[in-house]
Amino acid sequence: MNKNEIIMEVVERMNARIETGAKGTGFQDREDVKQDIHMRLVKVAHDMDVISFWTFKQNFEKNTENG
Repeated sequence: MNKNEIIMEVVERMNARIETGAKGTGFQDREDVKQDIHMRLVKVAHDMDVISFWTFKQNFEKNTENG
């Protein structure tokens, strides 16, 4: 799976939550809020490094030892 496919999957999975959250804003600003959230989501997903399961497991174990 390439990075663009990952970004699209993240956006698709979060779309329902974005729609629900945007309902809490005024009708005039709703589309702007949704667009802003989508842009931020794409940026964060793009900037993320893809890690292997074993790297994730190692980081998770290290973080749970400290917390």
